[in-house]
Amino acid sequence: MNSKNKIVVTSWNGKSWEMTPEQIEAAYRYKEHQYRIEDAENQLDGNADWIEEEYGYSHDEIMDFADELAERFEDKFDCNVSENDDWVARIIEMFDAAGRKESNDD
Repeated sequence: MNSKNKIVVTSWNGKSWEMTPEQIEAAYRYKEHQYRIEDAENQLDGNADWIEEEYGYSHDEIMDFADELAERFEDKFDCNVSENDDWVARIIEMFDAAGRKESNDD
C-alpha cells in the first residue's frame, strides 16, 4: 500500500501513527464499544438496588453483566427511544433471560 492511502494521526502529546482509513475506523469502533461498556457499567451500578431486589443478584454479580448489556444495547439501539428508557429495557430483557439468582443455581 502506498503512503497516499494513509493518514497521519497525532495525539495531544505529539505521538503520531500512520493509519489507513480502515484502521482508523476499526480503532474508532473499538473505542466506541469500550465507552459503551463503561455506560453499561454506570447503568448497572445506578440500577443495582432494584435489580438485586427483583432478580436476587449481588452488586458484583450484576456488574459482571456489563459486556452483555453493552452488546444488547448496541444491537437493539433505537434512536426513537430515550437512551435511559432503552437501557432499562435492555436490563430487564437481560435479567429476565438470566432468571432470578435463586433459580439459577447450576
